[in-house]
Formats: sequence, structure tokens, C-alpha cells
Amino acid sequence: MIRDEDIPLRNPSVEAHRVTGGAVLHDLGREQIFAVTALAREVWEHCDGNTPLRKIDRRVSDRADATLPTSPDGLRPVVSHLSDQDLLFVHRPDPVTDGGTPLGRGEQADGREAKTLNIVFGNHQVKVRTTAPRFERAVRRLFHGLIGRETDAETIDVLTAGKASDGFSVRTLQGYHAEKRLLVDAVQSLKRRVLLRFMEARRDLIWLHAGAAARDETAVLVAGPSGGGKSTTIADLCRSGWTHVSDDLTPYDPNTGRVVPLPVTIAYRQPSGNQSLEEEPSGLPKTHVHLEAGRLQDAPVRPEAVFFPSFEAGRPVEVEEQTAPGAAVSLVESCQNASRHRGDTVRELSQLAGRVSSFRLRHDGQTDMGGLLAPVLV
Repeated sequence: MIRDEDIPLRNPSVEAHRVTGGAVLHDLGREQIFAVTALAREVWEHCDGNTPLRKIDRRVSDRADATLPTSPDGLRPVVSHLSDQDLLFVHRPDPVTDGGTPLGRGEQADGREAKTLNIVFGNHQVKVRTTAPRFERAVRRLFHGLIGRETDAETIDVLTAGKASDGFSVRTLQGYHAEKRLLVDAVQSLKRRVLLRFMEARRDLIWLHAGAAARDETAVLVAGPSGGGKSTTIADLCRSGWTHVSDDLTPYDPNTGRVVPLPVTIAYRQPSGNQSLEEEPSGLPKTHVHLEAGRLQDAPVRPEAVFFPSFEAGRPVEVEEQTAPGAAVSLVESCQNASRHRGDTVRELSQLAGRVSSFRLRHDGQTDMGGLLAPVLV
């Protein structure tokens, strides 16, 4: 049952196209289209994830050109219909229990108050609610550079995370539910959902499986598949004085030719004790690199070079120049949302590859990456 205090938010994978008498809503995620009335379009456009239904009702009713609802329930039937079609989602501002069940206002779960963390990327934010202190600390560590106070940014999702019967759980408004025995796995599941929402909300950007670091108003991209050494390279650069732009996922704006900061905490694998990188680096625990706010890039920056690292145990360490066509292919292969851009992605990334210097970086996991790259970054 939709309530006046409920807060609807637009599905970030949906685009609205106005037509006479209403609109067409295109869900790119499901590749479905829906015809809606002028009133439904008006309601959908007001669902920013921050405004309760009663305020939306008032705003729509105050518009002189709006078709007023005739139902005594106001806009509830409209919101309910859009919600049934997954064109928007509805969340309630109440605290939640560890299992995700809403509580009454001011109640607590197991003596703990629910905490809400706002993870902000530009004009969009994802809210994470939890009553589990360990989960809260892990999320704060992971998204240290993105967690902010309550803002006017559009809320694109609300995730509930906490203790489950045999570990930890993550739930979304869209019905996604994951239970993981280990905290690290649950946090990674939450990370994927948060980043997916940002990707859906910013389809104008090209999202690369890459990290980035900046210096003197320019940046380097470090791209490629998992296990190649992207995060290790970014960590070494930041230790040598560079600022952190992103780790593992980098938004590139083809309209400006710049990468947009997404400073998720750097996490890379390194050997310790009897462990070694000789066999398989993905099996090693991760080390987190904590940087102060001043070491986090806060503005888009133009890349000047791109590196494609690969881990090759027992092979000589070397950096060799990569041809622009080869770099373009590698960048396209690293694109995480190519289907959103189709042929445009190939064109935009080919232009990027033709504009920057590109290098293959082969390493054994024991090398100071920053020192290795210094000669070619002069």
C-alpha cells in the first residue's frame, strides 16, 4: 500500500521521451517501452528519490498546466501503477532492522539505530542503510571518498544491508537479495550494485574497467582485465605523489575528453609471509590504501597516457609502446557499458587512443610500478 510519506524514485535505467498527450518511457535495461499519460509523466519526472509523495502531489497540483488526478487517493494509483511496471521504485524513510523489515519511526533493532550512508557521485546518490556496525565500517572504508552528507543529489537507489541468519545480506528496492557468509563478499555485492546504479544513471559516460591517477592537471589510465595489476599500479602512483581518480572502474566523458573522479578506495593484492604471486594473485588478501581528502581528485581531468598491465611471473619486467589501433581495441574490450553506446563507443575510444600515448606493462608483481613508469611519464 502506497503511503503519503513514501518516497518514490525513478528507475535509473529508464529514459523519458515526451510526446503529445503524454510520454514514452524506455527501459534500456529490459529493452521495453511504455506509453504513459501526461499525469504519469509529470509524476515520474518529480520522483527524485528525496521527495515524499505528499509533496509531489502538492507540486503537481500547483502546476497550472498539469492534469489533476480525479482519484480521492491523489497520486497513489499513478505511483502504484508505475511501481508495478518497475518504472519507479518506492522506499520508506523509516529505520530498518538487520533483516530489512521496516521499523516504526524511532525504533531500534537489537538496541542499535539504523545508520544511513549517502554514497554520492555527481548529481546522483545511493543510500545504504544498516544496523550492523561491522558492515557500516566496511562500507565507510570502501567508499571513503564518496560518502557525503544529505544533499540535493537525486537518490537512485536505497540498499538495506546487515546481519542475516548465517552471515550478511544486501537488499535493493528492485527485489535483488544476496546473502553471503563472509562480510567481504557481502560488501563486494553491495559495491557492484552501487556502481551499477551509477552506470545506469550516467549512460552518457563510457565506463571503463580501469583505474586512473592524476598529476599536474593530467591523468593516466590503467586498463585491462582483473588480475593484471591495475590497482597495484594506481596504488604505487598515489604513494609517489599522484592524486587518486578511480580504482577498477573509471567513467570517461567523450564530450569533454576527460575522466570523471570516482575515488572508490584502492584495494590491491600483495604477497605476505609464505604467500606468493607466482601461482595466482586473485587468491591473495587485499590491501587497502587510505588517502586523505586532499589526495583525492575532485575535478575531471584529461588523460595523457594509458597503460595495459599484465602479470607474468618469471618474465622480465618491461614497458613497451602500444600502437594506437591496438590500444583502441583494448580500450573497447575494457568498456563495461558498450551496449549503451553501440558504434559510438568504438569511435570515441578510437579517438582517445589516437590522442594519448599507450604502453604495454609486463610485471612480476614485485616491481615498484611508479618507478617503472616514471621514464615514460616525463
